[in-house]
Amino acid sequence: MKCHVLHVKIGEKIIDREENGFPCPACENYLSNGATFKTHLKKHQLSCDFIFDATVDLAVRDTPVSVTPELPFLQELLKSPAPFDNHFPPNASNSSAYALPLNSDVGSTDNTVFGLDFAVPAEHERLVFENIDVSCRFRNFQLQVKRRLNQNKHLTLEENVQHLLALSSILLLKPGRTHTDIHKHITFSQCENLRVHILNSNGITSQMLSSAKKEKLEVIIHNLIENVSNNIANDCGQSLRLVASCKIAALIGEDAIFNTTNRILLAVRNMVEALPRFVIEDGPKETELITRYLQAALTQLLISNLIPHNRTSISDNDKVVTLRPDASINVVYGAVLDQRLGCGEVKSQYHALNHRLTGMDLLRVAHLAKSASDEYKAIATFAFTVVGNHGTFYVLHRAKANTYTLCEVEHIQLALKLADIPIFIAQSTKIAKIISSFEHVLNCGTHHYDEHPATLTDHMLLQAINPKTSRKRKSISSHYNH
Repeated sequence: MKCHVLHVKIGEKIIDREENGFPCPACENYLSNGATFKTHLKKHQLSCDFIFDATVDLAVRDTPVSVTPELPFLQELLKSPAPFDNHFPPNASNSSAYALPLNSDVGSTDNTVFGLDFAVPAEHERLVFENIDVSCRFRNFQLQVKRRLNQNKHLTLEENVQHLLALSSILLLKPGRTHTDIHKHITFSQCENLRVHILNSNGITSQMLSSAKKEKLEVIIHNLIENVSNNIANDCGQSLRLVASCKIAALIGEDAIFNTTNRILLAVRNMVEALPRFVIEDGPKETELITRYLQAALTQLLISNLIPHNRTSISDNDKVVTLRPDASINVVYGAVLDQRLGCGEVKSQYHALNHRLTGMDLLRVAHLAKSASDEYKAIATFAFTVVGNHGTFYVLHRAKANTYTLCEVEHIQLALKLADIPIFIAQSTKIAKIISSFEHVLNCGTHHYDEHPATLTDHMLLQAINPKTSRKRKSISSHYNH
């Protein structure tokens, strides 16, 4: 006799089959039978038991399922968001409860996006700017986003990065690219003025490169580009790479080796030595882009006595938000990496129009910067995203108890070949501002907050976003919206 499944058990929750089928607790889909429902749940890293009888106690299991052991460390892990240093494979086929512990308790809203709570800020913990209560208005925007999710209206990574970051109490401030939904609470001009005020009040300003040194540097690079060709066989008095590198080194001042001017000169010298003459097709893939191309410039721009620029070799896959970033900037003591001061995500040029991935990168660096701020009580942390030959740099501030601000500092074009170096030099004012922002992070000090707003976890993100992708969606927060 064949039994038909009318009930399934997920954790402690019983789900009955409705007229349209079994409703998925993690999305809006209905599945017609138990077999397809179990297969669908594996995509959300969930498992279920079939109930062939009306009573729960006499439930017959179709196949053995994994049960979360009642261990103290796992119970504590279920009560708090996953720390950013613990990461799991994004495409794990195993439905074990160890894969994503946050998903094991489906019946409770404590670990779901619907359980997020946005407390009313105390009077002395409100961010006030231009006679408006930014903290209160930002909270209203957060509640608006939560109401939207409660109405089963999903968000997208292409258009709603502003909304997703708001769920983690992060106010994204980008010049000319804040979402129109937040303008109902904080106007466009107020967002623009607030970003400028935060940067200026923290000493993140531009600085002109010495005109004399800039002219000499441009002449050296111009001669190098003119003389280097495919058929070059010797360096008979010509300003080739080694000669150009020595000439640039002669421009570096002996005093204050790590000042802004010298950092730019060191970055250009590194690019002269490392960059190729040509870039083929869409440019280098991610790993090569991080190692050969970006490290030459960024290591010198963000250099300090204690700060290494590390690569973590994460692939191009669609990663979840709690994985380690492509690049990490840490304080180092001997052979031990300590406090994370910043992080970065890198994508190849052919990903520029993949607005889902570029949106995920911005979401990831913002969350990891917030996690670093919470763990080390840093007032400010540094972040950047790179897509091909363009980089965008950010500073995240712990503004108040319930409010973080993520301000875009600058967006620049990076050099991927020798002929691009003059463009890099022409942006020296912007580059000086990026260096200034990193110096601010180094010297910002610590905050006094012991409790921190919740950060959106991977499980919450899967609940909040629309799983379907569309090339027609335009990117709101990205520079790559063409």
